[in-house]
Amino acid sequence: MANGSFNLEITFSGLCMFVPAKDKSRMHVLMPVSGRTLCGVHVHQHVNQLYYHPSYETGTGSPMDPMEPRCLELNGEAVELEYNGSVETALKPGIVNLSAITGTKVRSALLTGQPTDPVAARVTMYAGRFGIPNDGLIWDIDGKEYELSSVVPWIIPDVPGDSITFTLGGSSRTLRPCDGKVSIYMFNVMPNEVPELVPLQPLPPYECPQKDAEATHFAAFYHVLGCPDKKLPRFRRPKFEGQCTLPTADPQAAAQPRAPLAAEVRGVRPVTCMLAGGDENGP
Repeated sequence: MANGSFNLEITFSGLCMFVPAKDKSRMHVLMPVSGRTLCGVHVHQHVNQLYYHPSYETGTGSPMDPMEPRCLELNGEAVELEYNGSVETALKPGIVNLSAITGTKVRSALLTGQPTDPVAARVTMYAGRFGIPNDGLIWDIDGKEYELSSVVPWIIPDVPGDSITFTLGGSSRTLRPCDGKVSIYMFNVMPNEVPELVPLQPLPPYECPQKDAEATHFAAFYHVLGCPDKKLPRFRRPKFEGQCTLPTADPQAAAQPRAPLAAEVRGVRPVTCMLAGGDENGP
């Protein structure tokens, strides 16, 4: 890390679609609209928000201490992180390129200016690289199995200066690094899945979806691609034994208190709010 700089780590989760620019100079992250019928499927309302640990407001204290997160609204915003450096544009395993599956691409008009339907918010990074996506479940798309992750970090090294300011939703916040890093979370998730504490804490195994359950929220991605004639992903199996527990018909077990939906190892449960990718439809 260079003198007078810090690393910025952004954790994306929920309905986030990674779209590399055609010229490979930047990575766009689209947060699709929700809360209505999309491509013939009702997609429950999601919220687009930025969360961070309060210690970054002063650059003191420990971001590892669980605390109530601060929040900024992303809905309707186009965040441009215009830092110099190389940018990684190859999608990671677990972030499935839907353009390769559907044969449709993201309109270039959705990658510039203010977000417009079918995009609710957009984040663009001019530098940085992927971290490691979380372990997703295995889903069937068009007869082929894919792992669909729900959480992935993006790391921008050597951000110049001693702070970063975000002006979003009518509010402005300046964040200062702790131990050389600022860590933020950008989520597009259902309201009952927003984080209650940061940093997000590991939870016990969650319940698996029913076999062949549809990932209904995935329709938001297809809406961005113009509603290609493709079926929704269907749940096949966990990635590994013990990742999630099989559904139970035991009413006594079902009545037991369940862990909040807020987080499963730094993110929301990998059930229906999953990451995706696409290609830009440009010259």
